[in-house]
Amino acid sequence: MKRVLVILFVVISISSCSDKGDQKNTAEKAHEFLVNTLETTSGWEKVHAAEELLSFGYSTGIKEQFLHELEEHKETPQYRIGIWRVLAREAQTDEERKAWENKIAQVYASPTQPDRLHAAESLAKLNINLQKVAPALVCNDLNSKDTTMQAFVTWGSSVATNPDSIDYHSLISMITSPIETFRRVGAYALGFYPDLPTDFRSVLVENALAEPESSKAKVYLLKAALLFSDDDSTTALLKEKSVHFLSSTEKFARIEALLALAERGSSGDLPLLKKILAEEYPGSQHTFTEREVTDIRATAAYAILKITQRGGGKMAFPDWLIIGAYALVMLAIGFFYSKKNKNAEDYLLGGRSMNPIMVGLSLFATILSTLSYLSYPGEMIKFGPVIFTSLVSFPLIYFIVGWLLIPRFMKMKVTSAYEILEIKIGTGVRVLGTFFFLSLRLLWMATIIYATVNTAIISIFGIQKSLVPLICLIMAVITVVYTSMGGLKAVVITDVLQTVILIMGALLTLFIISMHLGSFQSIFPQEMPAHWEPVTWGLDAGKRMTVGNAILMVFVWYICTAGSDQMAIQRYLATKDVRSARKTFGISLVTNFTVQVLLALVGLALLAYFTKKPYELPAGEVIFNYADSLFPWFIVVGLPVGVTGLVTAGLISAAMSSLSSGLNSSSSVISEDIIKRFFPSKKNVDFLKQARTISVIIGGVVTLLCLLVGYVQGNLLEVVIKVVNLFVAPLFVLFFMALFIPFSTQFATIAGGLVSVAVAIAIAFFEMFGLQVLWIMPIAFIAGISLACILSAVEIFFFNNQNENRNEKMES
Repeated sequence: MKRVLVILFVVISISSCSDKGDQKNTAEKAHEFLVNTLETTSGWEKVHAAEELLSFGYSTGIKEQFLHELEEHKETPQYRIGIWRVLAREAQTDEERKAWENKIAQVYASPTQPDRLHAAESLAKLNINLQKVAPALVCNDLNSKDTTMQAFVTWGSSVATNPDSIDYHSLISMITSPIETFRRVGAYALGFYPDLPTDFRSVLVENALAEPESSKAKVYLLKAALLFSDDDSTTALLKEKSVHFLSSTEKFARIEALLALAERGSSGDLPLLKKILAEEYPGSQHTFTEREVTDIRATAAYAILKITQRGGGKMAFPDWLIIGAYALVMLAIGFFYSKKNKNAEDYLLGGRSMNPIMVGLSLFATILSTLSYLSYPGEMIKFGPVIFTSLVSFPLIYFIVGWLLIPRFMKMKVTSAYEILEIKIGTGVRVLGTFFFLSLRLLWMATIIYATVNTAIISIFGIQKSLVPLICLIMAVITVVYTSMGGLKAVVITDVLQTVILIMGALLTLFIISMHLGSFQSIFPQEMPAHWEPVTWGLDAGKRMTVGNAILMVFVWYICTAGSDQMAIQRYLATKDVRSARKTFGISLVTNFTVQVLLALVGLALLAYFTKKPYELPAGEVIFNYADSLFPWFIVVGLPVGVTGLVTAGLISAAMSSLSSGLNSSSSVISEDIIKRFFPSKKNVDFLKQARTISVIIGGVVTLLCLLVGYVQGNLLEVVIKVVNLFVAPLFVLFFMALFIPFSTQFATIAGGLVSVAVAIAIAFFEMFGLQVLWIMPIAFIAGISLACILSAVEIFFFNNQNENRNEKMES
């Protein structure tokens, strides 16, 4: 253990001095300069700094700063337009945004205002078509002798909120105009629209290269052409010519060249940008005024942040080494325990003598899939702590499962949980339970593997989408090999290892963010974030989340899962007695409680971190919409090299843990509930070999489903939640009738189970009675047991009456 800690310390120490760490330090300095410019200056450099910060999602203090500016400059021509534009960009509601936009529009619509030109430019930048503001004035401006006004109004008449409706023909005609002002404004305008049709790009490049060096339009055309260049050699040429303007004596030329690097620069340009930011580049101090230098440096800071943002989300070679080493460890564990299994009971139940602590951690790791590991921080970030109030139900859950369910399971020496259904009620109920379980788990395993690869690995770590099937296949094969070799013992050992890695990853994230923010206390918001809804305490079936809804949902889910899922019951049966099984469940609950609290804190920490450093988010993303992916994204951009690989292995391990448990439990169910029950063999059968073969076949099916899941329309996380919730309550309906209703009948129990599924489908996909998805399990469970109990009672009553009538006739 000491050696592991020393190696980890060395990796963190070395990686803190890596390029990844240097780029983060450079980005922090750039961000600090922009914030300082925002807070300490007044004028257009303040406007530009605010807009650059807003482009990264940073809004702290901007509204207050510019409302104060407006009080002092509400009658200052030109500058007031910039103030209103910033306030429009910062607005949190459509109503507020439109109010500021209307102020700008009123200036353009008034012929006597001295800053109509600035209003026209700002409306164009805000994608507000001038024809809708003042069509008569537009006509006058387009025919005026003021070429600058003509150019900006032409731009403003071409824009649209829908990118497909932008009049690119008019903008391209501007860059081919014989008038330099038109070419300059047209090229400047194109920089705001990243979806320029391919047909126009070659025209733009040709005109940019042909433009005279002395022309003021040259740098604008180069920047626009560089933005849309697809050819590597052309891109290099355009970039070289753009960088030349960083030595210009004109402020606008330097600004445009820096904006070009912001969009198409690379990490190799950072040293040059750092010099400009530090005023170490030739001509920075002597050619321009102090305010102009500030504006240039702020643009350099913006370019640094844009380049750093594009370079995020990539793992280093040591990270891949750690992930590869982890996969080899999994295979080694499977090979080791393959020599320990002597029979099918060893393979499927670990010989019924496994350590309850290890089995408890395994049960926790099984329940906590990758999606859960990612969704808890995301839930905290996006909706607040309401879901975590459900933890208060854990003591009651422990009592019900530990004293009412586990003793009943342990009395019956079975291998498959669904044997209990046949013993208590009948063969038909066992078949239905087996069908529910296998349908649920096969789709569950395939979807979790695919979602883990597609969301947490591919889209976050920058790997090509085309590699999704291959990575799914590799993960599935590794898991199938160590599970099919080692059985439940290998599953439990690897689950324990994976649990440790998951917890370590969360702790490291919490520690490093606290270090970045200055203290652990800094992760807690000083006031409730604006996007969190007010806390509602009671039950409300029409609301997504209330305290009552959260407690009820988690309570019902835990009871149903612990009382019907083979993956849970299999672990109780793997212990030697009721006390050990109860201890197993208690350990899984305590671990789950601890990790949920830890992940809630991680959610708060991520919210605080990215609120302070929104430039580290992927380009175009904001915290609210990216909540579920913030944790894996931070793992890549926030953790040191090496540690990223370790925690990534933890994410992968959670998916593999769920897959391995699903493989083993599904193998157990198929072996006991289908093959032995319906296809008994008179010959001597090697049941251990048979169980391993079944695991391999299931793994193949899951791997195939992984490849097909990508074609399913809709959000994968939503699909997983709805599918799981469809079958959790119906499964427990069958077990509830078998364990607690002495007069239950086979027909009534099957009917109750099927109705429970029907109700779950109606709520999940048709929002029956306006119920939200969190109510799928409670309502489906109540509907199922109510119908099953009523039909059982009616059936028993009718059967007893028939018997009494027969007896009376026989006596007479």
